[in-house]
Amino acid sequence: MAILSINITTESYDHLMMILSAAIDTSKDPIEIRTGFTDLVTALHQMVAVRNSGKTLSTVTLGSGQLQITLPALSQTEKDKVTELNNMVDMCRNSISATNKTIKLVLEV
Repeated sequence: MAILSINITTESYDHLMMILSAAIDTSKDPIEIRTGFTDLVTALHQMVAVRNSGKTLSTVTLGSGQLQITLPALSQTEKDKVTELNNMVDMCRNSISATNKTIKLVLEV
């Protein structure tokens, strides 16, 4: 794990933090993606895999309070990309939790 520094606008930061604070439960160890957001993360991973393979996303519609995403069947390469993205989420959750434990320990000493 490495800690990076990036430049980001305050609007982008505020937007990202609002989404992350709603989607992530930091009271768990390791942190967890909240119920209801897990399906969205799964859909995003599939959308990224499809776009990275050069395919066009089918339909994304929001109506009557429901989000519908129609994706083509995933190829093995796309399934592998989804697995890679899922593994990245797990690594992030574990790294963040480990960092939080370290910082908490330092603050308690």
